[in-house]
Amino acid sequence: MAKVSNEAVEKFVKQLNEIIHRIGGGKVAVDSTALRKIVHEDRETAARVVEIYCAMAQSNPALFQGALLIAAAYQVEFGDTSLMKMVQDQAKTAGAEEWLKEIDILKEMPVPGQEAPERIAAKEWWKLSGRQDGRCDNCYRPMKRGEGYLVRGPTFVIESDFGPKFVDMGEEIICEECFRKTKGGKVWK
Repeated sequence: MAKVSNEAVEKFVKQLNEIIHRIGGGKVAVDSTALRKIVHEDRETAARVVEIYCAMAQSNPALFQGALLIAAAYQVEFGDTSLMKMVQDQAKTAGAEEWLKEIDILKEMPVPGQEAPERIAAKEWWKLSGRQDGRCDNCYRPMKRGEGYLVRGPTFVIESDFGPKFVDMGEEIICEECFRKTKGGKVWK
């Protein structure tokens, strides 16, 4: 069990609660970029919060939802599947797997050791595009067919007298280096 202070746990949970929004039907929306940043900045506390959520989820399975979100961000940030495996094992022990499937959490969680969904999407994009080469939409580095990651581009807000207008930049194909280092300014798929 990770050794962290109660204050660190409280701070982490407070930050987590600020970026998670309940949208009804047992579902939540989360700013994945902000979540990854929180996890990246305090790896030990992230692990401890997942442990706490898993223990508490034995009597309240809804807490597996938060544990899975943190574990997925942890896996993306550090390439470490241990928290994801812990949550999946604890959910199985608690008999909560079906409940999690009903709220669409397990359907989209990465399987430990599996390629990132953005990487799989990029391979498909290259197949459909028919292109042999291209450039990273972020740093303009040359890329060969099949390379990179397909991510959601930024959404810009344009303020006007008639209210805000949102301009969605759509999908972008970016190189591995940009995918690994860009944590802000992108909304990952």
